[in-house]
Amino acid sequence: MTKLDLQAAKIELAQIILNTNSAEILAKVKALLEGGGDFYNSLTSEQKREIEIARKQIENGETISWKELKQTL
Repeated sequence: MTKLDLQAAKIELAQIILNTNSAEILAKVKALLEGGGDFYNSLTSEQKREIEIARKQIENGETISWKELKQTL
């Protein structure tokens, strides 16, 4: 990930967080960021598999922007 991509990802995440009204999601994000990668070990094998699928999709450019996703909802 380039420096510009990293900055864009941070901005996108900040926007998502600012638009989130779920205390549960915010608590999970906070715990994740404060605890490093510890949460990954608590995931089921199915959840880990889904994460790996998502990573491969991202690497292959099989994504849409947050704006496009919101338009489909």
